Amino acid sequence: MALTLEQIRELVLEGESNRLDFKREQYRFVGLSGPVGDKEKAKLLKDVLAFANAFRKAPAFILVGVDQSLPRNQAVAGIPAEDVIDDATLQQFVNFKTNRTIPFRAYSVPCSNDKVVQVVEIDPCADQRPFHLKKEFGGIKDEEVWFRLGSSNTRATPDDIYRMGAEQYKLSRPVLECEIVSPNQIPGTNRLGIIKIGTDLPPEPPLSHRSFELPAFMREPTDRERFVCISKKLGIVAFSVHIRNRSTTTAEKILAEIHVDGQAGKEFKIVDLADWFDDPMGITRNPFRLNTVYASLLRPGEESSNFGIKTIRILDAQSIDVGVRVFADNLEPIVLSQHFEFESIPFDIPKDNLEKISRVLSSPKKILESIRFLVSKHMKQLQAVPDN
Repeated sequence: MALTLEQIRELVLEGESNRLDFKREQYRFVGLSGPVGDKEKAKLLKDVLAFANAFRKAPAFILVGVDQSLPRNQAVAGIPAEDVIDDATLQQFVNFKTNRTIPFRAYSVPCSNDKVVQVVEIDPCADQRPFHLKKEFGGIKDEEVWFRLGSSNTRATPDDIYRMGAEQYKLSRPVLECEIVSPNQIPGTNRLGIIKIGTDLPPEPPLSHRSFELPAFMREPTDRERFVCISKKLGIVAFSVHIRNRSTTTAEKILAEIHVDGQAGKEFKIVDLADWFDDPMGITRNPFRLNTVYASLLRPGEESSNFGIKTIRILDAQSIDVGVRVFADNLEPIVLSQHFEFESIPFDIPKDNLEKISRVLSSPKKILESIRFLVSKHMKQLQAVPDN
């Protein structure tokens, strides 16, 4: 939002500083050419560079049309409106010459019948410093860093530049919000629903049909095999880390370390949904830790709800503790943990439709969606039962 005349008068009372500079007359930006013209234009360029590199958290202002030789309550004298340098001209002049774009804008504020104050407003940009010229111009050397110190422009020393870089590193860290999620989780609780299938299996095919039986991967599975496979797929517990990027910095090279610890002496099996055919393989272990690298970037405002999906089959544990550590470039490790109890959810597989159900559960995504649906359906059924 542009400054008002009243706000300009209040700023004048503050005096010059590392965020305020007053000019009685407009920069000699028009009507000059050659080395002399470049040197005059470089004065404006140096001021903008100095404020962009200043150690500050608030916007900086160059106010053209403020005469400090007058009493402060009369200092806002203004300049002729025709002397104003428009924003587009300044943007092209400054940012064409700098190593990266400086966030600023230029506008004018009327202060009398025929006078205005030219305002050059430079946004806080500490996370992008240092700013410098790509090549020498008007006596300012390329890669020479200027910054505002008090009420004057100062050439930065190596220590000053180091401080800028250190502050940039600190400010440019991504801010990630992480959450452990599971399709098995019963909403509003720390309980995980485990789908329990009845043991009433379809019968084995007659022996005469199995005398010259082909390997499973070379033939259509039997109803009994489909039933067993469905029960194993639906009987797992899945975990993932939901990550949201709440910052203005892209998060890269994210690593999520998931640790699952069951009750002492109890076991569960680590399984991989993507490798299932008809009998999921897995490793029996308690506890276990697995690392998952998220290959893509997580840009500002983006989120990922399927980061590091891990699936396990509970063998005899009644509860587990899930811990997660998330790492990324320029990020302090994020540590979170959650304790879960298990709750059995009975489900009868329709035996007359085993082939269709097998097709539905043909991908990891469909398996997880089905588990989430069955848990939700179970909760609705419980809520529909009136209390005695």
